[in-house]
Amino acid sequence: MLGALLPILNVIHDDLGYIPEMTYSDIVGALSLSGTEAYGIVTSHHFF
Repeated sequence: MLGALLPILNVIHDDLGYIPEMTYSDIVGALSLSGTEAYGIVTSHHFF
């Protein structure tokens, strides 16, 4: 489900202008990802 992460992050970013850290747990739970995977992508991607 890692492929679904970027489109979801894009929608959140478009709506709020950033990715709130409090949304990480909801996103990883919905996509069955580890928190480390999601956090790594969010923090390493310059767009977010």
